Amino acid sequence: MYKIAKGLTIMYAATAISIFACGAFSLGTFPALGIGAVLLTALEVLAAAWVFYSIIGVAVCAPFGVKNPGYLLPTVLGVLSGSASIALVGWLSPSVVLASGFVAAMPFALANTLLIWALGYASGYLRKGLTFLPTR
Repeated sequence: MYKIAKGLTIMYAATAISIFACGAFSLGTFPALGIGAVLLTALEVLAAAWVFYSIIGVAVCAPFGVKNPGYLLPTVLGVLSGSASIALVGWLSPSVVLASGFVAAMPFALANTLLIWALGYASGYLRKGLTFLPTR
C-alpha cells in the first residue's frame, strides 16, 4: 500500500509543479491559478489520467502479453492519457485549461510525464532492471 501511495504522491506532486510552472511562466496550457486551484486541477487531471492510463494500458498490454513495460510504453501511455485528461478537464471547465484539445495538450503531457520519471528516479521509486523497450 505504501508503494502505491508513494507513486501517486510523486505523480500528484509532478502534476501540481507542472501546472504551477505553466501558469507562472505563461506557457499556454494552464492560466495563472491560485495554489488551491492548482492543487484541485492537479487532482482532477491526475484522476482522469489514471483512468485513461488504466484503460489504454490494459487495451495495449493484454493482447500482446507484455510482462515488463520498460520505459517506452509507460511514457507513451502517460503522454496519451495525460493529453486526454487535460482535454477532458478543459472541456468540463474551460476557464481552467487553455489548451484547445488533445493534440494541443501533448507538449504539456510529455513534459509532465518526463517530470514524473525524474521525480521517480530521484526518490528511488523506479524498479531496477527496466529495459527501454517492453518485453513479453
